[in-house]
Amino acid sequence: MNIHQFQEGFLALASIPEDQADRARTIAEGLDDGQRDEFLGKLRTVNDQLQTSGGQLEQLFSEMERLISRTERAIDGTERSEQEQDERSLDIQKAEQHLSQSAS
Repeated sequence: MNIHQFQEGFLALASIPEDQADRARTIAEGLDDGQRDEFLGKLRTVNDQLQTSGGQLEQLFSEMERLISRTERAIDGTERSEQEQDERSLDIQKAEQHLSQSAS
């Protein structure tokens, strides 16, 4: 595989980070045709693994986002519930004070 064929095949490897892609292109220039072919094959394997991992990461991030949202809603609900309970307690205290003042 000549360097032009390598570069054409390499363009399809979208998951490889740019800094690593630059290094790979530089390395490929110093390889012979057979080594370049083998190198590109290994890079394709890594690219496929990165794509699979990327999809899994997206799924994990989505799950994490849903968990955080549910937890925030639960906390908001708990805080609201506690606030309502505090308000009711305050109302009861005021009513008790009013009753005790009325009885006096």
